[in-house]
Amino acid sequence: MIFTLIGILFGVQQGVNYGHVKLAFFTISIPTALIITAYFLRFGSSKPTFYKYAASILFVFYTSVVGGGYLYLVNAIGTHPSIAVSGPVMSKEQLKGKYKPSFHITFEDSESNVIMEVELSSNKYNDLKVGDIYMETMYIGSLGLLYRQKT
Repeated sequence: MIFTLIGILFGVQQGVNYGHVKLAFFTISIPTALIITAYFLRFGSSKPTFYKYAASILFVFYTSVVGGGYLYLVNAIGTHPSIAVSGPVMSKEQLKGKYKPSFHITFEDSESNVIMEVELSSNKYNDLKVGDIYMETMYIGSLGLLYRQKT
């Protein structure tokens, strides 16, 4: 239970980025699915059941969701070099949450030409227009993923 809460809460605090979700899928889900398959082939009975398939699928999904937060945690450990990312805002999106809305912008980094999506406060979001230059200092983490310093 604590394992679940730590992983999910750290992921929520850092903000979800689709690149991180994809990384979590390939680094956690696929190996977990292979381990479960090997386990059932070695120790399972010869007759597969619906229960085994359902439990396997749920476990792979669970480790992906929880493991994504742990990727953020491992990425943020230690001291890392800062990098300035900036570029023109390509789009703005306001997502309705259960308790409060979240504000996202998409921009193309001028240095690396990588399209990035970040979550902003409502004040920063309202100040920016499509075409404005967005600039922020981020950090390159242990896994090579960019993250913001939360204070």
